[in-house]
Parts: sequence; structure tokens; C-alpha cells
Amino acid sequence: MPELSVTGLIERIAGLKLFITPDNGPMHIASALSVPVIALFRIDNIDRFAPLSNGSKTLYAEKGAEPERVAAAVLEALGCY
Repeated sequence: MPELSVTGLIERIAGLKLFITPDNGPMHIASALSVPVIALFRIDNIDRFAPLSNGSKTLYAEKGAEPERVAAAVLEALGCY
């Protein structure tokens, strides 16, 4: 992937219907832009750092969320069921 400036990252995230990401800076950018986020946490600090945008969901699993659980959260967020 080509290197992005902060402005370029913001522009790319702004047009998304959903952003799937671990707990990181781009997650907070998406949330600030009101983009729904599926946030993957491996550290139990969700109460402090969870995304605040409407439609966002956090998944916590110390060893990483199971793919089926992530897929179900994505389908739910997109209104597929």
C-alpha cells in the first residue's frame, strides 16, 4: 500500500460505510468522521478507548476475535440481517 499523508488517510476513511480495524489511531479518525467501526481489541481497555460513532461495535478477545464473530458483526453493521 502506498504511504499516505494524514490528510490522505482522512479522505479515504471519510467515504467508507464501515471501517474494520484494531484499536489504533485510524479507528479514532473514523469514529470522529462518524464512520461506523468494527473495532478489534486484544487489551481490555474498551471502556476508555472504544469508538463513539453510531453503529460502531467493539469485539474483545485476548487472542484475537474469531473470524466468524467479526463476519457476523460486519453483516449486522451493514444491515444484512
